[in-house]
Amino acid sequence: MRGYQAVRGGEDGFYEQVSEHLRSIAREVCRRIAVESGPANSAKVPKSVRTTPANPPIPQAYLDWLRPQCADVDQMGLRVQQGQAVTLKHVYVPLTTSAELETREMDRQLSRTAGRDEERPVQTLLDLLGTASLYVPGSPGAGKSTFCRWVAWIVCEGSVPAPPIAAPKKYQESLPASLRDRLPLLVRLRDFWEYVPQTPGCRDMTRAEFEAALGRWIGDKQPGGLTWDLVRAHLDFGSLLLILDGVDEVPLTHGDDRRVCQPRAILLSGLIAALDSWLDRGNRVLLTSRPYGLRDGDAGRLPLRTAPLGDLDEPLRTLLVRRWFHSLIPDAASAERMAGQMLQHVGQRQDLQPLTVNPMLLTSMCILYHQGGRLPQHRHDLYNRIVDNVLFNRFPDDREVIDPVRNRLAVIAYGMHTGQGLAEDRATPLAEVTYAEIDRMIQNYQAHTPWSEAGYTNAVQAREQLLSRTGLLLPQAEQRAAFYHLTLQDFLAAQRLLDLHEEDLFDVFCQRAQVPEWRSTLSFVLGSQLAKHSSPQRSTTLLGRLIHALSEDRVGLAVVVGQCLQILIKRGLRLMPAIEDLFRQYCVGAIERQVALRDRCELGLALGHLGDPRIVRDLRDRAAYVPIPAGTYRVGDDELHSQYDWVEAQTTCEIAVSFLLSKYPVTNSQYAPFIQAAGYDDRQWWTADGWKWREQQQIREPQFWQDARFNAPNQPVVGVSFWEAEAFAKWIGGGLPTEHEWEAAARGSNGSAYPWGDDWEDGICNSVETGLGQTSPVGIFPRSRTPTGLEDMAGNVWEWCADVGTTPWEASGRVFRGGGWGYHSQGCRAASRDAVGPSIRDGDLGFRVAAVPLGSVPAAST
Repeated sequence: MRGYQAVRGGEDGFYEQVSEHLRSIAREVCRRIAVESGPANSAKVPKSVRTTPANPPIPQAYLDWLRPQCADVDQMGLRVQQGQAVTLKHVYVPLTTSAELETREMDRQLSRTAGRDEERPVQTLLDLLGTASLYVPGSPGAGKSTFCRWVAWIVCEGSVPAPPIAAPKKYQESLPASLRDRLPLLVRLRDFWEYVPQTPGCRDMTRAEFEAALGRWIGDKQPGGLTWDLVRAHLDFGSLLLILDGVDEVPLTHGDDRRVCQPRAILLSGLIAALDSWLDRGNRVLLTSRPYGLRDGDAGRLPLRTAPLGDLDEPLRTLLVRRWFHSLIPDAASAERMAGQMLQHVGQRQDLQPLTVNPMLLTSMCILYHQGGRLPQHRHDLYNRIVDNVLFNRFPDDREVIDPVRNRLAVIAYGMHTGQGLAEDRATPLAEVTYAEIDRMIQNYQAHTPWSEAGYTNAVQAREQLLSRTGLLLPQAEQRAAFYHLTLQDFLAAQRLLDLHEEDLFDVFCQRAQVPEWRSTLSFVLGSQLAKHSSPQRSTTLLGRLIHALSEDRVGLAVVVGQCLQILIKRGLRLMPAIEDLFRQYCVGAIERQVALRDRCELGLALGHLGDPRIVRDLRDRAAYVPIPAGTYRVGDDELHSQYDWVEAQTTCEIAVSFLLSKYPVTNSQYAPFIQAAGYDDRQWWTADGWKWREQQQIREPQFWQDARFNAPNQPVVGVSFWEAEAFAKWIGGGLPTEHEWEAAARGSNGSAYPWGDDWEDGICNSVETGLGQTSPVGIFPRSRTPTGLEDMAGNVWEWCADVGTTPWEASGRVFRGGGWGYHSQGCRAASRDAVGPSIRDGDLGFRVAAVPLGSVPAAST
């Protein structure tokens, strides 16, 4: 039932899920019939081929070849003790997805009958892949490629191996039955895209053309001796596990002005054309990308469930650190001690918190801490240390060559980004380069900087050194190379921009910022500038000029400026107030113009760190509220009531006294003064039950207060129990709204189904349909605004109300309203309601404050 409750796409999505389950049953029936037909049949199968009866064969030789391809862990220059082989099974930790909350409705229904008052289990990405084909977007270093290799490896193994350090129970994984007996085919799209037809001016490809391209790729690469005929047989039978890694590593454009083509658009069109047929047969597909790899609307065209890759939460961060140190240090006691020391160090470093949620960066921290016991403060500094540390270990006896080698790596990275040295002008970076292209880039660099390259007249010699010794630029098949990770390429490419004249650097920002694939590199440029120069003047002058250059058609530049301003602020630096105000005005205007959602979200986050002028920080100020007049209001919903008996049937309610309701859900910046004023330690704000709970649990702040996904100043505060919300509301002189007050405010005098009217539109608020996968800054969905001016009354976060539940199963629970970022449109209807125990502290659960009567909120003190 839970799998069906979470189905997307209405009836079509429901029937697709039913069809997948029926296909699985049919395959299992065929297998059992074949097995029951007697051992004589199975005896005819050669031992060199593993097969499920009635399935095409899965060659054992291919599985033996694929295992080490997936299981090896490259240490980027780390020298482990002899005999210490670190493989994926030693250090991999389960990855989670924010798509987990699509099953929350069913989870809470089950919790009512069981009488539970606890947080829901997490949704691991592997378990979700066991139920459906997935599109997995994730930030750089979040573990997309690692997950692809993990899935391919455990399917080869036929099980998830027992790890040396066990995961907490709710994160423990097993191989889903639906993934067994499939042929795993791992395709890195940076290797594959050149096999796609590249016709200038064409953006479309048919299923037949895509399959032909896949056949050509397999024919050329012959991975583990695999043939296209066998892959085709599995594809036709429905037993293929096709893993397509890295849409973002496929170039947007390729070729010169006369023969320019669009490989990424062509590849996606072919994939979209093929997927329906593949999935109908029962094949399972996993597709990954950085979030910007698919433009707005592309993900919606894919018949795949979107499962945004979640950040590492605290238990997973601890697990990853422990597993790494146990892999690096043979003595278990010493490993545990050093892991504890690093965790304590990181816990005391607020500046490192946003970095620790990223698996790649946390892994790098483990390596650096193991070697030196210290960690750098900022993202740029961390990558700089990673590169220095790798080269130091790779060239222990040749220290004088480290700087030239690093320069050559930067030349290659910048050439892969721009085409410099290749007589090309690339709009987007490429993730792979041929040996011949490396030689040409090095020759071009030698010609322009002979004084620094005197020792290397032979480009081939230089290239071989980079590939064989650096650990950063790695050889690939077919005489190609790629950086260990795309973010390292971004960082090294940024180093080549540092020596540009200020005017040229300004032009680079203006030109490149519109391309999302360039934004990481440009933010590295600013971080590198700040680290390189003792004075921040060059950086602040550049940002001031860029802000003055903003226009409505330069939203991408504004996103980059916002990211750079956050780097500046984290270093304790600010721009002139007038320039910051100009950027604030731009951000607010872009939100009201409803620019592309992800850009809008980025600008909203930058606005929060800069100081969001829309938000009144002191909730004792009347300006933070919207008046709700007394009157008769429509409440309840007959359609919802017919499906869920805990939703009220349509009726009316009387709001006897006008009241004020906070314009936004309470934000982190509004909640912070309560913590700073020792509100958690002051008994007067808490009820007896709330204080008892706080004392027993030793609560000092919201559950996700330190979590970078949720703690921007203008994101709603989440991870607050009913008791915390109640105490805060009392502290500022108000209270929580009753659920009828809340619904009256959401529906208004017209009694509309949603805060904005009666019709739903995907993307109108932060629900699961938007695919953001986390809370958004408040007020970035102008079309969802109520006529009275309330923001985020649908989506983003559910909001605690004052009421105790009204049905028997709700007797000990507290009501919440409004829908959340992990829920579908139905949960966002104004009449939708639910209830859980008052101690629940979820990542999609916040609140807003009401004040009754109208004059009860005092004016803010001056």
